[in-house]
Amino acid sequence: MTAAADGAPELPPAFTVVALEEVESTNLEARRLAEAGAPDGTLVIASRQTAGRGRQGRQWLSPVGNLYMSLLLRPQVPIGLAAQLSLVSGLAMADAVAAILPAGSSVRPAVKWPNDLLLAGEGDVGKLSGTLLESGEDARGLYVIAGIGANVRVHPGPTDGVFPPIVLAEQPGAHHLMVRDLVEAFGPAFLNRRSAWMRGGLAAIREDWLAAAYGIGQTATVRYGATPVTGRFDSIDDDGSLLLTQPDGSVRRLAAGEVVFAKPPVTGGA
Repeated sequence: MTAAADGAPELPPAFTVVALEEVESTNLEARRLAEAGAPDGTLVIASRQTAGRGRQGRQWLSPVGNLYMSLLLRPQVPIGLAAQLSLVSGLAMADAVAAILPAGSSVRPAVKWPNDLLLAGEGDVGKLSGTLLESGEDARGLYVIAGIGANVRVHPGPTDGVFPPIVLAEQPGAHHLMVRDLVEAFGPAFLNRRSAWMRGGLAAIREDWLAAAYGIGQTATVRYGATPVTGRFDSIDDDGSLLLTQPDGSVRRLAAGEVVFAKPPVTGGA
């Protein structure tokens, strides 16, 4: 682990930034800091990771030029509710990307349940960002680590995901964007979304999340456990569970899983 040479991004005082050149994993470093008593808002950012991880133990390729950060949170809620922070974080990242894309951009961020951020444009949809949410307990109680990766400057190469990687700086008019720009936009966006969530639960941001959601009204299959579930993706409920309408009109409620869309919408949006 080595300290970053170019300093930390400028963020509101609610964040304590730990900027590093290289680390095994920002989530692992954030967990180490949590167990040493680090406060809510500690944000670990690294230029590169040597052992980055995505969901379900997948490797997260970590070339220099992209965003790797982990945000330590100490929410005063039960662990079941803390899982909603994945949706809070994803919506905040969508806000941040929308804020730094040039005016009139032909692409827009779209959240994909439960933890991905896509960029959707002229018939093109790609994965820009993902969140890995992990939790633990220490003497102060529950802590949550939101590990966030985003393709800002560099194409990370092929992945096993359904959506191909897409790079922020490769979008029209966005060639100037750097990791620092995204982090500095994400900070206040996250504080805003988390504040609303803390006051009113997920219901406080649910409509905004749905407005930004990818695939509303499309056929989706959720892979979780031995039997995948297929239906029409119509909504999420107030606790963040996915609602799939079945052919007979009944609604299946799914609290976890990986969503695969059978027929991606041409525009990439709801």
